[in-house]
Amino acid sequence: MKTRIALLPFDAREGDRAGNLERVSRAAADAAAAGARILVVPEMWSCGYDLAAARAEGERPGGSWCREIAAVAELSREHSIAIIGSMMEPPATPGGLPSNCAFIHDGGELLSRYAKVHLFGPLDEDRYVAPGETLPAAVEVGGLRVATAICYDLRFPELFRPASLGGVDLWCVPAQWPESRIGQWRALLVARAIENQCFVAGVNRRGRMGEILFGGHALLVGPTGEILLDSADRQDLLIGDFDREVARSLRESFPVLGDRRPDLY
Repeated sequence: MKTRIALLPFDAREGDRAGNLERVSRAAADAAAAGARILVVPEMWSCGYDLAAARAEGERPGGSWCREIAAVAELSREHSIAIIGSMMEPPATPGGLPSNCAFIHDGGELLSRYAKVHLFGPLDEDRYVAPGETLPAAVEVGGLRVATAICYDLRFPELFRPASLGGVDLWCVPAQWPESRIGQWRALLVARAIENQCFVAGVNRRGRMGEILFGGHALLVGPTGEILLDSADRQDLLIGDFDREVARSLRESFPVLGDRRPDLY
């Protein structure tokens, strides 16, 4: 079964929540018009990577986050497309820290919420964001088994394995990954696809925040490591097709995961 997917590695700018939402709104309409079933956007796409501002917004009851999450649900309903990306979620309790969550909205419904487990120590993410305490789980999206991870999670293969053992067809990884380490981004996406025998869609912001240049390079990687889509350093909407049966057939004909030795590690 072929699925058409759209990747949007745009510049999610700090302080431009209205502009960021408008960019995703246009992408949802364009992707749906092109026949895409899934749209993947970057990490923290609605507010940009200003952690202090994101925390301050989360401390305001009834802030813009809740409205933006509802707006994405409405976009998914209006355009009959699944929208996958990371947004900030208000604290669960007063005085707590917000969460960086990857949401899967489809047809107006929230199918999945995954809070980022691994927080990036070099930028003190733990000062501004609460870590997730639950591993990603796969959900059904248009006949596919889909799971999400977020940016820094990509460096931790252990996080991907449990859901993959249940038969994930597609991992989606929204990110804000710097240009200086873009080679590692590409290599890790390929590694996660090969070792889990599935498709991986990584969508990284392309743009600048102060001294940090985010590298873009949205990729769709196949289960044997082939690059099926690559935005390079562009911000354009990227659209392509993949066939879930390629991954499922590979897992049957070459059952690598069945040869694991969890008794030893």
